[in-house]
Amino acid sequence: DIKPKLDFYNMVLGTMGRIRDGDGALKLLKHMIDGPHTPQPDTTSYNCAINAQKKGNKAAAILAQMEKMDVPYNEYTFGSLIDVYVRNSLPSKAESVVKYMKEQYSKTKLPCFRVNVIHYNSLIDAWVRSKERKGVRRAVEILEEMLQTDSQQNEDVKPDMLTFNLVMRALGKLGDARSAQRAEDILVKLESGYYGQEMVQALDNKTYNIVINIWSKCREKGSARKAELIFQRLNQMYASTKRKNCKADVYTYTSLVDAYSKIGASRRAEDIVALMKSDGVSPN
Repeated sequence: DIKPKLDFYNMVLGTMGRIRDGDGALKLLKHMIDGPHTPQPDTTSYNCAINAQKKGNKAAAILAQMEKMDVPYNEYTFGSLIDVYVRNSLPSKAESVVKYMKEQYSKTKLPCFRVNVIHYNSLIDAWVRSKERKGVRRAVEILEEMLQTDSQQNEDVKPDMLTFNLVMRALGKLGDARSAQRAEDILVKLESGYYGQEMVQALDNKTYNIVINIWSKCREKGSARKAELIFQRLNQMYASTKRKNCKADVYTYTSLVDAYSKIGASRRAEDIVALMKSDGVSPN
């Protein structure tokens, strides 16, 4: 008889992970364990099964089974569990995993427990998605923690552009001018190289669009003008770099139109639409 190899089972489990077939992954995992003519699941098998889960408690149960079966963790194991909690908007659960990883790494120094920027970004994303009142505050606090840790020469947790974008989106949820200004302050620091020259090179229209959109949703006097000034800075960046990802796009212009429409400045909104068309950007 031809017996499927472990790689085949892991390929199927990986597919189940991508389509979130949690029950199917659990059944296949059980089939592998029960045998007797099947390969025993390895670290990759368990990671894929965790990633396939729609519910956090089932994902945590797989992790517990993994430990019981003495299957070693790797650098993707806890990230898979965190991602399940993120998808379920359970930031406190995600944070408990990160805390556990830190505790275990301090004791064992095993690489599988080493927290990195991907784990932190997932954690911030969980708080951004959360409806908890402290979500925005926690997102900002986590960024500050990453910056402090990075200053202590741990490059693994150095914030990347996704980190800053997530935190600015979190601030945008508050919808007030003070939070919008805080988001813009982060953008200014990114532009100036305060967070490193690599961040200047990583800046693109997505980051500018986030801040433009935040200002466009504010109703305080001068918010629309603030949004347009950031738009002008984006245009200046594109003019100096000629990078396509620094060019204003339909989302940029839509946010500007929205900003002026909110304050009844219909003529300026029409001017923005005309500018968009002359710039070769098609309305959505």
